[in-house]
Amino acid sequence: ASDMYYQCLDGTYDYDNDSIYGEKNDGVDGGIIDLYAEVYIGRACIDNYEQLENFVRKTLAYEDSQWGLEDYLTTVDSVGEFVWNGAGGWGAGYLERCIDHCTDYGQDTRGIPSKLYSIHRWYERDTRYDSIDLIEDIYNGVNLINHLGHASPTFCMRFTPTKIASLKNTHYGFWYSQGCHPGQFQVVDECIAEAWTLSEHGGFAAIMNTGYGYGSNANYDGPDNRFAREFWDALNASFEKISRLGEANQDSKEDNMWHIDDGQAMYHNCYSTTLFGDPFVEIKGMEDIRADFQWEPSFPKPGEEIQFREFSLNAEKFYWDFGDGSHSNERNPVHTYNEEGVYKVTLTIEGDGETDTCIKEVEIWENWPPFAVPKPSFLATDTPMIVFHGEDSWDPDGEVVSYHWDFDDGETSDQPSPLHTFNEDGIYHVVLTVTDDKGRNGSSSCEIRIDQHTPPETEVVIGGEQGKNGWLVSPAYISLAASDWSGVKKSKIRVDNGNWETYRIPKTVSEDGIHIVEYYSEDIWGNVEEAKKTEFKIDSTPPSINVSIDGLKKQGWFISPVNITIEAEDYQSGLDKIMYLLTPLDKEWMEYTSPIDIFSDGRYTLKVYAEDKAGHIAGRNQTYHFGIDMNPPKTTYILHGDPSPGGWITVTLLSRDEGIGVASIKFSVDGGEEREYTSPIKITGDGSHTITFYGVDLLGHKEKPKTVNFTIGETPTIFIVSPQQGVYINNEKVFQISTIIAIGSIDIVCEYKPSFLPPQKVIFYVNEKQIYIDESPPFVYHWDKLGFGRKTVEVEAIFDEGVSTCKINLFKIL
Repeated sequence: ASDMYYQCLDGTYDYDNDSIYGEKNDGVDGGIIDLYAEVYIGRACIDNYEQLENFVRKTLAYEDSQWGLEDYLTTVDSVGEFVWNGAGGWGAGYLERCIDHCTDYGQDTRGIPSKLYSIHRWYERDTRYDSIDLIEDIYNGVNLINHLGHASPTFCMRFTPTKIASLKNTHYGFWYSQGCHPGQFQVVDECIAEAWTLSEHGGFAAIMNTGYGYGSNANYDGPDNRFAREFWDALNASFEKISRLGEANQDSKEDNMWHIDDGQAMYHNCYSTTLFGDPFVEIKGMEDIRADFQWEPSFPKPGEEIQFREFSLNAEKFYWDFGDGSHSNERNPVHTYNEEGVYKVTLTIEGDGETDTCIKEVEIWENWPPFAVPKPSFLATDTPMIVFHGEDSWDPDGEVVSYHWDFDDGETSDQPSPLHTFNEDGIYHVVLTVTDDKGRNGSSSCEIRIDQHTPPETEVVIGGEQGKNGWLVSPAYISLAASDWSGVKKSKIRVDNGNWETYRIPKTVSEDGIHIVEYYSEDIWGNVEEAKKTEFKIDSTPPSINVSIDGLKKQGWFISPVNITIEAEDYQSGLDKIMYLLTPLDKEWMEYTSPIDIFSDGRYTLKVYAEDKAGHIAGRNQTYHFGIDMNPPKTTYILHGDPSPGGWITVTLLSRDEGIGVASIKFSVDGGEEREYTSPIKITGDGSHTITFYGVDLLGHKEKPKTVNFTIGETPTIFIVSPQQGVYINNEKVFQISTIIAIGSIDIVCEYKPSFLPPQKVIFYVNEKQIYIDESPPFVYHWDKLGFGRKTVEVEAIFDEGVSTCKINLFKIL
C-alpha cells in the first residue's frame, strides 16, 4: 500500500494490467514510473466521528502550541533498538546520523539540532529501558519521536494499539519510525500509525512504513535511514526552506533519486514511507523563520536590569512586547520591571516576507522560591526501605530552612534525610517541598519503583510479511519486549515445545505450518512471570495448479467440444479460490466452480490463477492458447451488375471460418463443371442462371452446397406501392377514392425489380426538392412534416448500371 499513487497523479500505475502496481515500467504508455509529486498527501484513516474529532483536535492543539512558552516542544526522544547481530545491527547507529550535521555514506544532511532540542537517547546499545520510560516521556510531553527497531502492524517501540489507546498525555507529538509495517493500514483494523493519530491521546501525526523497513548488514547506510536523514534535512537545512510534513516527506524521496536503483530496497521504501496526518502542519522549532530569545540574570528582582538576547532564525526586524505596556524595536534590548509578577514577553520577528512570534514567561520576584532537589538511595529496588536526601535543595537569594516529604502512600516526613518503608509494590511519586528563610516554598518529585513481588510483563511481536486471514507469507521474526518496574533480568522463549532459550535477538521460524511460541521474563529481583503462549501461522508456499484442456484434436485444433478442468491444491492455509479469464467469451475474471465446456468455433485464450487463504497466487502469468474448429466455413455472395436485356451479373463469393481458416471455395454455373473460386464470376446471357457454391476449411470441413438464382433480361425498375388511391389518416387508409389524400403523416413505400438486385440507394423528392435518401431495403420514407396542397412525390433509384424513377400525385393535409 502506498500514497505515492495519489501524490504523483500519473496514470493507473498498472500499465501492464497485472494487478501489481508501481512497477518501474508501469508509467504512462509503459514508461518509467513517476515518483515526483504534484501534491502532498497525508492519510487519516478515520472510521467514525469520534476518530475525526480526535484527529482534528490534536492537530489544532499542536498548531496552536507556542515555541518558547511550552517547554515540551524542545523535547525529542531518539529510540534505537537492537535489530540483529553484526554490522548495522544497532538502531542507535542509524538514529545518530539523523542528529546534527552528518556527511557519512555520500549524504550531506542536517538532522535534528542538538543545540535547539533536548534529545533523550533511549538506545539499547547503551542502556536498558522499557515502555514505562517512554510513556513517562510522552506524559511529560515530547515534540518528536525518531525510532528504529522491530515492529509489525500492531507493535512498535514496545507499544500496541491498545496501549496507545490507554495513554493520558495532553501534549501531542510527531512519531517517525523505520520499523516494519507499523503503518500497514490495509492489513489490520487499527495499525500503530492509525492508533497514534486517531486515539484520544497519543500524537497528531506519524511517518511509518506500510511495508518492510530495511537497514544494512554492512554499515549504517540502510535504505530506510537514507529517507529518514533527508526528511530531517528537509526540515532543518535552511536552504531547503521546508517546514511542513508533507513536503518534507516527499523531499526525502526526491533527494534520494540519485541512488533509487542501487539494488537495495530503495524503490520499496520510497513507496512504503507514508505520512499519517495533515501534510500542511509545520514542525515546531523547524520553521523557515523562527523567533526565540533568552535573558539574564536568570532570577531577576524588581528594579533590576534584564538583558534580553534573541536567538532567532532568519530574522531581519524585531518587535518586543514586555507584557507591562513597554515595547522595543532593538535586537537585544535591556528592560527593567518595577513590580513582582509573571510577565508574558512576546518577540515578533520579520524576515523574507514572513513573520513569527515567540512568547515566554519572565518571572520577577523580590524573594525567589527555593528549588527542591530530592535524591533517593534507590530509584528501583526490591527492598521497601529507601533513604531520601534533600540537602542539595537550594535557594537563589536565601537559604532553605525546612523540608516536607510526601511519600505518595499516605505517609509524610519533615526531616531533611528521612528513611521510609513502602509496604506494597508499586510506582510512587515522592514530592519534596522546601521552604526558604522568607517563607517561600518550592517543590519537586522523584519516582520510586518498589518491586518485591511483581513480575515483569512480556509482549511478543511476530513480524513478517502479512498475508490474509492471519497467515504470514514469509519467515516469522519473533521479538520479545519485556517491561518491569525495576528492570528485566532475562526473557525466555521456546517454539513448538522445544527447549527453553534465553532471548537475546529475534528468533526466526521459517517452516510452514501452525506454530506455538511460549515466553516469560524474570526481573532483576527474581520475580518470574507466568509463561504465556501465542499461536502464529506460516504459509510461504503458493498453491499448485493444473489445467487440463481436453477434446479431439486434428492438426493442433480441437474438432470436438472442449472441456476445461482446473485443479488446485494447497497444503497449509488451504485453497481459497480459482479464477479464470476465457477470452473472447469473458470480459472479466470469473470464479471457477465446475468444469467449463466450450461448443463454439474460435480462437481462445485462457488465463488461470489459484489463490490460497494466505493470499499466495499461483499461475497468473501462465497463458493457454487453443482453437476449436468443428464446423465448415460459411459462404455468402454479393451480386452486382446490369440485369437488363443483353446485360451481365458479377457474383462475388465470400467465405469465413471461425476456426482454423478457409482453404478454398468451390462453385459451378448452371450445373456445369465444379471449379475453384479465385475471383468474381461474370455471367452473361439473357435468361435464368444458377450458381452453386460451398467452402472448405483447412481441416477439410466441407460446407453444404448453397445456390443463388437470378435472371438476366429484366430492366431494373423502381415503383411506389404505397400509398394507392384513397384517403389516409396518419398512414392508415380509411376509404377508397380515385385520387390520393393524405391527412397527417404518410409512408412512401417503394419496391424494385428484379428482386435479387436492390438499388444502391433511393432518393425521395417532393415537388422536385430532395427530402430523403435511403441506402438499404426496404426503401421507405416516413413523411411526417406539416404540409398542405397538391404534391408530386418522385423516387429515383440508383442501380449499378442505371437509374429508374417513379412518380405519384397526392393532396397533403397537415
